[in-house]
Amino acid sequence: MIVVTEMKVGEYQVPVPAGLSELLADTWVKKKKTPSIVYEYERVVECRNGSFFTKLIKKEET
Repeated sequence: MIVVTEMKVGEYQVPVPAGLSELLADTWVKKKKTPSIVYEYERVVECRNGSFFTKLIKKEET
């Protein structure tokens, strides 16, 4: 079973939401999974007005 004990957003420690470990465990049990496509993204974490935002910027193909 997956147990999430701590989380960070960028350099900031954030509390682990209740039930996150169970949610992750339930989603990874799927047996007939279709292959997923992995895209490359640049992740930028910003703090605006006391809230954190994660901006994902898709990297251009070379």
